[in-house]
Amino acid sequence: MQQVYYNLPVVEMQSLITTLQHLITAFIPGFAANHVEYINYTSEQHEVDFNEERIHKFTSDYMANLAEHIKSCGDAVITGDQTASSESMKSLLNFAVSFSETPLSQLKEYLSYINTFLSAKMMDTQVHPAYIFKQMHTFQLKINETVQAQELQHLPYEMVRKYCLLVKNFTYDNYSYLIRSVVNYINQHLSSELSLAALASEFGKNASYLSSEFKKEVGDTLTTYINKHRILASLRYFNTTDMSVAEVSNAVGYTDMGYFSRLFRKYVGQSPREYKKMLDK
Repeated sequence: MQQVYYNLPVVEMQSLITTLQHLITAFIPGFAANHVEYINYTSEQHEVDFNEERIHKFTSDYMANLAEHIKSCGDAVITGDQTASSESMKSLLNFAVSFSETPLSQLKEYLSYINTFLSAKMMDTQVHPAYIFKQMHTFQLKINETVQAQELQHLPYEMVRKYCLLVKNFTYDNYSYLIRSVVNYINQHLSSELSLAALASEFGKNASYLSSEFKKEVGDTLTTYINKHRILASLRYFNTTDMSVAEVSNAVGYTDMGYFSRLFRKYVGQSPREYKKMLDK
């Protein structure tokens, strides 16, 4: 190969420039007035020894190890085991990312990749995709809005914790397809009408049959389940927004604020106003 390279014909640069100038002038007459100058920017020569086998081995080994770390982390997350997931995430970050040395823009890219991978891995669980995409979107907003690298250091661990919670809270392996569908529907439509009649109509089932099957599989009546999860949703609103008691009541499906207050006190132990006042201190 070296002999072929050295035997290649060499073109004298000035002759080449003159030839090209004549050719261009033939098509663009005005080009004749231009002066073309060749500038050689090469000031020194560097001998580069490309050890292709060594480079390939480094790339292959690194990517194989990285893939193993990512897989271990994803496998731990979909079991819902927060301890194992955190340990796997720590191992992954120690192997692949340095928060002190990596530019912010690159850190954001890495965390976006991790978030996307974990959310895709969650599709192997029974968690409804709506919850997965919502959580993924929340994390992506945090990544996009962060302006300092140190603010991102705890985010990977928050990711595995929140995705593990999804697995624990929204995996219904023991439920039939019907009841799993009803539960997912309720959790996604807490602000809508969720009476037994409305749900029976939505799923095309007899109201008595649906009520009986739900109680048998879930352990709570439909009404109890709906009230519990509406109150849980109201707690999230109080903890994460500045919404008033009336606004929260409407947001979780209670137009009667007095009824909402009674249920809130039943499950939380204090009124919505007392809870909100406690948070505002």
